[in-house]
Amino acid sequence: MRITGGFLKGRQISFLKDSNIRPTTDKNRSAIFSILSDKVIDADILDVCCGTGAFGIEAISRGARSATFIDRDTSNLLKNLHLVDGYNYTIIKGDFLKKMVTLIEKSFDIIFIDPPYLKYILKDILEISSKPLRDNGILIVEDSSKVVPYENETFKIIDHRIYGDSTVIFFNKKS
Repeated sequence: MRITGGFLKGRQISFLKDSNIRPTTDKNRSAIFSILSDKVIDADILDVCCGTGAFGIEAISRGARSATFIDRDTSNLLKNLHLVDGYNYTIIKGDFLKKMVTLIEKSFDIIFIDPPYLKYILKDILEISSKPLRDNGILIVEDSSKVVPYENETFKIIDHRIYGDSTVIFFNKKS
C-alpha cells in the first residue's frame, strides 16, 4: 500500500498482516481523492475506523489542514504517523459510535468512515455523522457493495461508486 498523491506520493503505508483490518485499496483511495478534487485543500478531515490512517495521511499529503483519526486499535496507525510528523493530527482511541458523540468542540469539512463491512447500519452512520460534519461538508462511507445507499433529511447522496466488493457513497450535508 502506498500514498497515491501529494507530497508523500509513493510512500509506503505499513500494516500488520495478521491484524483484522481491511485497508482501502490504493485504487479506491486514489479514486476517492479524484472525486474530492481540491475540496481536500485546507480541509479538516476525520478518518473514522482509520486502520492504517492512509486516508487521513493522504489528505494531509494533498493539502488538508488537519486530520483526526478514530479507531479501537491504533497499532497500525501508529506505524505510519511518522510520515506526517510536524503536521496537525489528533488520535482518538475507542469505538467510533461513542467517540463521535464526544466531538462537540470539533467540526470537520470531510468525514471518511470505513467500518468493518456490514457491521453497522448506514442509517446509524448518517445519524452519528451529522453533528461533527460542517454544513455543506462531505461524508464518505465505504462499505460492502451489498449496502443499499440511503438518504435522509440531513444528507443527500452526491456520488456513488462500486469498486469490486466495495461501495463508496459520497454525501453532502445540507445546510
